[in-house]
Amino acid sequence: MPADDLTVQVEQQIRESGARYEVLDTYTSDFDPCETWTLARDSRADQAPVRVFHEEWDHAAGTYTMREGAFADVSAARCWLDDRSRPLPEQPEYSDHNGAVVRARVALTRSAGASATAKVGLDAPRTALAGPVQRPVRGRPL
Repeated sequence: MPADDLTVQVEQQIRESGARYEVLDTYTSDFDPCETWTLARDSRADQAPVRVFHEEWDHAAGTYTMREGAFADVSAARCWLDDRSRPLPEQPEYSDHNGAVVRARVALTRSAGASATAKVGLDAPRTALAGPVQRPVRGRPL
């Protein structure tokens, strides 16, 4: 079950995207942390065309979160994946006046569900199901 409204919004965007995203790489870990990420190129983005879709599961709560970050190139995205001490960079289209509605909705979701979101953050404890599993997929539409 999605942990918050932002997760639902990101999933809906992906479902409705058609051939917008070209998958460059993916990774899934069923171990600590239980996560999946997908590195994709966004054909509609003028700035920061490389996207990272990052999904984390909280098996104890029966929920997951999905987030999207935007990067100038694949190298910058891989640097973030290697060192996640910073938050995912926001998509440039969320920075314009049309993005104000999205940012406001996300801010409301975060403030309304701050305690729930904190439980499923990057530092939350997870239940290990199995060892790490890597499933690379390259050059396939998302």
